[in-house]
Amino acid sequence: GPPDQPEAQTKEELWSAASSAETAGRHDVARGLFGEYIERFPGDPLVPWAHFNVAASWYAQERWDEALQACYALIVDHPQADATIYAWYYGGVSALQLGWCDGARSYLDYVASEDAGAPKDWRASAGEYIAAIEREPERWCW
Repeated sequence: GPPDQPEAQTKEELWSAASSAETAGRHDVARGLFGEYIERFPGDPLVPWAHFNVAASWYAQERWDEALQACYALIVDHPQADATIYAWYYGGVSALQLGWCDGARSYLDYVASEDAGAPKDWRASAGEYIAAIEREPERWCW
């Protein structure tokens, strides 16, 4: 697990340590530190982003089940947070990697809709995944 952090560590120091671990590819350490951030500072506005970073680290490791679960939890627990739209996208791609096309389609359809508020390039990418599902369902859907 992650190294024990001093209790006196500030929010900024803890966030920096977690981000540095993620950048260095030390995903397990980063998840532990972001988890500690969530526990120690539950009301902080960056908590949804900490949850997203946990999901993104699972995604980076291609651990699709864990990524999908983390994305779903973020969507449910913080539906209005800015980070949530990215959880919809990563959740959709994770579901697709698992061969769960109905779920992937639901997630990605939401991201692709203009009403969801995703950046244009993320909407376009979601649309490309949807088109890929439609073109080759036998490749993606199990």
